[in-house]
This record gives sequence, C-alpha cells and structure tokens, in this order.
Amino acid sequence: MNPDRNSPYTEDVRRKITEANKKRVQSEETKAKISASRIKFLQAHPEMVPYRLNHYSKGSSYAEKYWQEVLEKHGIEFTPQLPISVYTLDFAFEKHKIDLEIDGEQHHVDPRIVKSDERRTQYLESLGWKVIRVRWSRFKQLSEEERKKFVQSILSTS
Repeated sequence: MNPDRNSPYTEDVRRKITEANKKRVQSEETKAKISASRIKFLQAHPEMVPYRLNHYSKGSSYAEKYWQEVLEKHGIEFTPQLPISVYTLDFAFEKHKIDLEIDGEQHHVDPRIVKSDERRTQYLESLGWKVIRVRWSRFKQLSEEERKKFVQSILSTS
C-alpha cells in the first residue's frame, strides 16, 4: 500500500471511495438540477464547452478546408465556426439561417454523438435554422460529376 505521490489518499482509501461512488444513485431531480446547472454554466462560458475545447483547438479538418475552398471559390457569403449558444456551426449562411455541417463518421456511428447531434439540430431548428449535414465519407465516394451536382444543390439553398 504505497500512497500515490500526487494524492493524499492511500490506494486502499481511493478504492473505497471508488466503490462507494459506484453505489451512489442520484434521483432524477438531482440529475435534472445538475444538468440545468451545467447548461447554464456552458451558456455563460461557451469557450468551456468540451467539444469546442477538444475539437477546435486542433484547427479545421481536411473536409472543412475543402468546403471552405468550395464556398469561397463560388463567392458564397458564409461565416465559419459561428458560435450559437453552446454550439458552433461549421459554416453558417446567416442571411438564410442555414447551417452546413461536415460530419465525420463518428457523427453516424457513435450513439452519444448521434443523440447530441439530434438535440443540437432540434435546438437550431427551434431558432429558425435549417441544418444540412454532409457525411464526408459518402461525399468522398461520389464521382466528380456527382460531387458537382451535390455542391450545386447546397449552394442553391444558401
């Protein structure tokens, strides 16, 4: 039982705390209060949203750079990385309230991200935004002609 140098607790004490926390059951009311408190904090401090901290510090993805070039090439007016509440829109066409999201595969296979995206879309739609999602892995599989048609369909809505 060697205590961790960075912890005031022995391994035995940490194990007991971990076990006690596993048995802790919070009421739905407590969970709702914690959730409301967290949402309030994140709305007041949008720079602290975990997704933003983890995602945008790395810069734009290749897919986002591709779309930015396409939009600029066609002279389309857009705002990249527009923050709205706790969310950041990949490409916002503010005049038309259109959000163009370029989604990696995790947005379609990870149930937590799928659920989060559903909440996000509902929230944005409640504010009058239209959300267009591009599944990057499928877009890459399109022929050059199909890509052009797809891009034109996106551009015609913006």
